[in-house]
Amino acid sequence: MMRVMKGGGRMGSADNSLAVQQRWRPSRSHLGAVISRGGFSSRYRSCYTSSAHSSSSNEDEGFTNDKTGIRINKCFKEFVSRRESDRYVADGRVQINGVVAKPGARVFPGDCVTLDGKPVSWEKLAIVREDGDLESQFVYIKYWKPRGVICTTDTRIEGNIIDAVSHPKRIYPVGRLDKDTSGLILLTSDGRVPNSILRASGKKSKEYRVEVNRAITERHLTMLREGVLITTVAQRDRKAKPLTAYTLPAQVERIADNKVLMTIYEGRNRQIRKMMEALGYKVVKLHRLKVMGIDLDRLVPGSWVPLNEIEMKWIRGGLS
Repeated sequence: MMRVMKGGGRMGSADNSLAVQQRWRPSRSHLGAVISRGGFSSRYRSCYTSSAHSSSSNEDEGFTNDKTGIRINKCFKEFVSRRESDRYVADGRVQINGVVAKPGARVFPGDCVTLDGKPVSWEKLAIVREDGDLESQFVYIKYWKPRGVICTTDTRIEGNIIDAVSHPKRIYPVGRLDKDTSGLILLTSDGRVPNSILRASGKKSKEYRVEVNRAITERHLTMLREGVLITTVAQRDRKAKPLTAYTLPAQVERIADNKVLMTIYEGRNRQIRKMMEALGYKVVKLHRLKVMGIDLDRLVPGSWVPLNEIEMKWIRGGLS
């Protein structure tokens, strides 16, 4: 029998070309700047040595005989060449779970990789075994976020979602909900999921119950359905830039004079609040009911459960 826990979840269940050789090589002093561009994790979670394979992180201990995982030199491919990555390892600048990595070492989900002592966000490479059994490799849960919980992985911030969920494994939220927004949010250790679900081209649906400070006119309901011109902050070339554009068409159903159900197919920053503000309304309550076909079933405020098989079909579909 499954037991849903308040904030605790369920118990149980050769490139030798001249161009590459002459690629720019970042100095150690430059590496800190890479943090803000996404190469390194800006959230300093602890690097621990408690994983089952952390004591066998080096090639001479048989670690590379396992066909799962990825080679350590692939962890830095976003900002340097493979050749430069190999040099990092050879120079002893790379550690896996606190142990200096050797050439050919492999890393697995949950491993902490550091370069010159700075954590590297490598897990979004999403190691997937050939058997395709995602649930045995990654964590996928859904959480009913109460108002007041902050969607940050920085555990130094009071009220952060990581402490609120208190999952025993390293996970992170798929997207964000504002501090004052409640409802469904997914969390996972599978780095492919956020991009597959959040990218606008995927048009994954997200349904909200919205309450504003006064009655919504029929004209404004039509505008909400057809698109509203708003300005949001978007990431372009790893820089935050303002984006002024109409929202994509949305499904909007009135449920009271000042309440609607809204289904949107993009995830611009504070999108619904800005849409309402653009039309002269103030959002009083915002509650997310559903992401794709995944809803709040089996949850109460503040609880989480692993995704079931039906819900996992939506995740697999998003990744395909």
